[in-house]
Amino acid sequence: STLVVFSDVGCVHCTDFKSRLTEEILPMYEGRLRVVFKHFPLCPDCNPGAANAHPNACTLAALAEAARLQGGML
Repeated sequence: STLVVFSDVGCVHCTDFKSRLTEEILPMYEGRLRVVFKHFPLCPDCNPGAANAHPNACTLAALAEAARLQGGML
Protein backbone atom coordinates (compact mmCIF):
# COMPACT_ATOMS: atom_id res chain seq x y z
CA SER A 1 0.00 0.00 0.00
CA THR A 2 1.01 3.61 -0.52
CA LEU A 3 0.29 6.59 1.68
CA VAL A 4 0.64 10.00 0.02
CA VAL A 5 1.35 12.80 2.49
CA PHE A 6 0.96 16.44 1.48
CA SER A 7 3.17 18.45 3.79
CA ASP A 8 4.60 21.91 4.46
CA VAL A 9 8.24 21.87 5.54
CA GLY A 10 7.67 24.84 7.87
CA CYS A 11 4.53 23.51 9.54
CA VAL A 12 4.87 22.31 13.13
CA HIS A 13 1.79 20.09 12.78
CA CYS A 14 3.30 18.42 9.70
CA THR A 15 6.51 17.78 11.66
CA ASP A 16 4.47 16.29 14.49
CA PHE A 17 2.69 14.00 12.03
CA LYS A 18 6.01 12.89 10.51
CA SER A 19 7.21 11.88 13.99
CA ARG A 20 4.00 9.98 14.67
CA LEU A 21 4.23 8.32 11.26
CA THR A 22 7.76 7.04 11.85
CA GLU A 23 7.29 6.09 15.51
CA GLU A 24 3.75 4.68 15.56
CA ILE A 25 2.19 4.09 12.14
CA LEU A 26 5.03 2.60 10.06
CA PRO A 27 5.94 -0.04 12.67
CA MET A 28 2.37 -1.37 12.49
CA TYR A 29 2.81 -2.05 8.77
CA GLU A 30 6.15 -3.85 9.14
CA GLY A 31 7.59 -2.57 5.85
CA ARG A 32 4.40 -3.02 3.84
CA LEU A 33 3.56 0.69 3.61
CA ARG A 34 5.27 2.98 1.13
CA VAL A 35 5.13 6.68 2.04
CA VAL A 36 5.35 9.40 -0.60
CA PHE A 37 5.77 12.99 0.56
CA LYS A 38 4.47 15.81 -1.65
CA HIS A 39 5.24 19.46 -1.05
CA PHE A 40 2.17 21.52 -0.18
CA PRO A 41 3.54 24.86 1.04
CA LEU A 42 1.00 26.97 2.90
CA CYS A 43 2.14 30.14 1.15
CA PRO A 44 0.49 31.95 -1.79
CA ASP A 45 3.88 32.66 -3.46
CA CYS A 46 3.85 29.21 -5.07
CA ASN A 47 0.46 27.84 -3.96
CA PRO A 48 -2.12 30.42 -5.08
CA GLY A 49 -5.03 28.97 -3.08
CA ALA A 50 -3.15 28.76 0.21
CA ALA A 51 -3.40 31.10 3.14
CA ASN A 52 -0.18 32.83 4.07
CA ALA A 53 0.32 30.58 7.11
CA HIS A 54 4.04 30.06 6.52
CA PRO A 55 5.58 32.93 4.52
CA ASN A 56 8.85 31.06 3.75
CA ALA A 57 7.21 27.74 2.89
CA CYS A 58 7.80 27.99 -0.87
CA THR A 59 11.51 28.66 -0.38
CA LEU A 60 11.79 25.85 2.17
CA ALA A 61 10.03 23.43 -0.20
CA ALA A 62 12.42 24.35 -3.02
CA LEU A 63 15.44 23.88 -0.73
CA ALA A 64 14.15 20.53 0.53
CA GLU A 65 13.60 19.33 -3.02
CA ALA A 66 17.10 20.46 -4.01
CA ALA A 67 18.53 18.52 -1.07
CA ARG A 68 16.52 15.44 -2.04
CA LEU A 69 17.79 15.62 -5.63
CA GLN A 70 21.36 15.73 -4.33
CA GLY A 71 20.80 12.68 -2.15
CA GLY A 72 19.71 14.40 1.07
CA MET A 73 17.52 12.67 3.61
CA LEU A 74 14.31 14.77 3.37
